[in-house]
Amino acid sequence: MEALRALESTIFSEWQASMEFLYSESGSVGEVGCDGLADCLQTSTDQLLNLIDLTPDSQLSLEFISLRPSFPLAAKRLLELALLSNVSIQEGLARVDPIIEITTAYATDNYWCNEPPVMITEPLPEMNISLGATLRLSCEAESNLPLTYYWMRDGNVLPQFTTNKLVLAAVQRQDSANYTCVASNPVGTAESIDTSVTVYELPQFYLSPESVVTYFGDGNGAWFACNASAWPYPGWRWYHRSSPESDWILIEGELTNELLVLDPQVEDEGMYACEAFNYHGSVRSEPVTLTLLPFTVSQHQFPLEFSVFISNGTCTAEDLYDSLYSLISETIDGETSTIDDFNVTEVDSENYDVSLSLVSQNITTPYLHLSTFAEIANSALPHARSLRKSVQLMTDLINGDTVGLICPGTGSSVVEDSLVVGKLRYVCPPGQRLNSDYLLCLSCERGHFSSETESSRIVNGVSFSESVPVCERCPLDTYADALGSITCSQCPKYHTTSLPGTSSVNDCLPQPLVLECEARTTSDHIDIDCKTNRPPRTTLCSFNGGLKHQCSYPVAINRDVSPLGSHTLTIFVEDDEGFQAEETVPYFLEEDSKPTGYPVHVAQTLLC
Repeated sequence: MEALRALESTIFSEWQASMEFLYSESGSVGEVGCDGLADCLQTSTDQLLNLIDLTPDSQLSLEFISLRPSFPLAAKRLLELALLSNVSIQEGLARVDPIIEITTAYATDNYWCNEPPVMITEPLPEMNISLGATLRLSCEAESNLPLTYYWMRDGNVLPQFTTNKLVLAAVQRQDSANYTCVASNPVGTAESIDTSVTVYELPQFYLSPESVVTYFGDGNGAWFACNASAWPYPGWRWYHRSSPESDWILIEGELTNELLVLDPQVEDEGMYACEAFNYHGSVRSEPVTLTLLPFTVSQHQFPLEFSVFISNGTCTAEDLYDSLYSLISETIDGETSTIDDFNVTEVDSENYDVSLSLVSQNITTPYLHLSTFAEIANSALPHARSLRKSVQLMTDLINGDTVGLICPGTGSSVVEDSLVVGKLRYVCPPGQRLNSDYLLCLSCERGHFSSETESSRIVNGVSFSESVPVCERCPLDTYADALGSITCSQCPKYHTTSLPGTSSVNDCLPQPLVLECEARTTSDHIDIDCKTNRPPRTTLCSFNGGLKHQCSYPVAINRDVSPLGSHTLTIFVEDDEGFQAEETVPYFLEEDSKPTGYPVHVAQTLLC
């Protein structure tokens, strides 16, 4: 044991001597000089303590703060260890333990040799992303210390994002903001540049313009409107072209989602389209049309009926016609009213029925469309009032005292019965209808034809009926491809339309081929009778699902040479248009027949 202790003392003494020899000359620690081992150790300890004292506690790890009181003690023990001459190895190791703890903590923490993180990868400064898409941002920082990440939106921390990646699914408008990535270590933080994110929505129409039909020079104008959702909010453009073959032309100065074409003229007819746009894209509506209809001013017509009794002698219908026409012409206001549909019918030698109509004069001129509606009304309404005045004069004349009519060579005649005034009838030229203002007559649109209907309305509290010209849609199987049609044209043979109001022969579609068959039992045969809506080009038959073969119908199946039981016969037909039809007809052969083979097809043809 004594020899072992002597050996330990000798080993420590040799270490001590070697260390003293190593620091026997003057040296320095940092910029501070020192002389010998003990002095240099003391100098190193003092510098470390000064550095700790100058560092705020917030910048120190908890471990270093807890080790701070150990530094003076460790320095003292290290100094004592260097000066001792007789100490064992175990005792020397015990004295070095505090120094080892401090050194280990220093090396583990790596505090004194590190700086705040440095951003090496940053998101783009600007990003545009469509509404409902997924936003993806990422960053990366460099640091020797452990890193943590978080994200900010407009300066506010987003607690749900704690990695270097930010993912927002189905972004909405409110997600437009400035996003910042922040990386942090125990020394400090680093921020990425701000990423300005704009959530945009491409324009999408929820209101499209509709076609407009009006008349030349309409004072109310032709109005188009559209609307679209978009973010940012859209701007607007309107385009016009005179025909499908011409180029679209931008309408200058129209910057809203509404377009009003005032006083439309020939050059305004054609097609219009609305365009919604923002910085991210644009969308254009389907083209719509502006159709300008020729128009006239409607005429008012009152049908009148009364009877004439001849008091003395006789008077022919021709003589009476001339006398009555002269009398009526002198009674009414001839400048604004005319006599129309005048007719005298002989009932017997003394009685005659008279019918006529008083019609307001037509004020239509070649340049009527250049007039305003107010000007047209000012011209037409006096005619209508004058017509009513003429009707009243006729009523007073016929319903008053006896009216003397001179028939050549026969003496006088009298009007016996009261005047019957029929309901007002509006008169428009053929191919036109009465407008809703009850003043203008507009040409019928394509796909329509002119007609007349009875209607009732209340004016000033009084209800009355009237006859009104209207435009009706062309029925199925017909079309009208011109404005102001009186009738509709028939579609080509075996063609039809899908809807009423067709305006082009190109919309007349081939009628599907229809095949109808039935089985009829006779004493000797099963006859398969078939009908089609037009003659087929090809007819094929299939017995009990077998091969198709050429045949004609009706098909007669001989009961004596066919198997008993249930059977089917399928008929296939095809026409010149390529349309096909088929029908399967079941039939049953009873036991009283004597089957010996398969059906025999009788050569009999019936084309329906």
